Amino acid sequence: YLFSWDNGEIVDTAIALNAGLHVVQIIDNNNCIVHGLIEITEPDVLSVDLLPINISCNKTPDGSISAQVTGGTLPYQYSWSANAGGQTCSFVTGPGPGNYFVTVTYLNGCVATNTVQITQPDPLSLVMENDSTSCYGNENGAATATPGGGTSPYTYLWSDGQATQTALNLGAGNWQVTVTDANQCTITGTTTIGQPALMIASLNTSSESCAIDPDGSSGVSLTNGFPPFTYLWSNTATTSSIT
Repeated sequence: YLFSWDNGEIVDTAIALNAGLHVVQIIDNNNCIVHGLIEITEPDVLSVDLLPINISCNKTPDGSISAQVTGGTLPYQYSWSANAGGQTCSFVTGPGPGNYFVTVTYLNGCVATNTVQITQPDPLSLVMENDSTSCYGNENGAATATPGGGTSPYTYLWSDGQATQTALNLGAGNWQVTVTDANQCTITGTTTIGQPALMIASLNTSSESCAIDPDGSSGVSLTNGFPPFTYLWSNTATTSSIT
């Protein structure tokens, strides 16, 4: 028999046919001719998409990569880059930050590749600032927490229940705040609110020399506090001493 394919091959088995319909002509020893028609199919183009889930909190191994393959013919074989720990399935769990590479192959030897980056936020940090109370025993101090790193926005919870970045109306002592970022990563800080020393007033009094002589006097001396001082006596005097 003589064979003639539409792509020019003259053998009984054509090996270089593209996808689509093909005609073969066969002639026997008596010059009888017959034609045949065959359709060659091919799989869809092999491709791989990588779907990363980035690390939520610094140095927390909760990231992942999933490979979604289309085209080709099952089963697929996966070969990940060395930093993926030699995994050979369609996903990687717990990857650290960095670039990851995958090669997908199926039985016909066709190959698809892709690369993805896994990121992680910077470590959470916290700067604490405060204002002392104005007077001994007052509760008008304030404290501010300024976070950095992590993933904004941040929420705040102080040890007295306040939920703002700056806590107000604080008395002297230690105050704690927990800051939580958008990925539920947390950091805790403590600040100490100070207060002035207790201001003490001492009266120095001298009595009248005679019952009818208005020559008595009284003065006040102060310990602690912040000058300048103002005075108000029961007789409306506003000096540090009266006579």
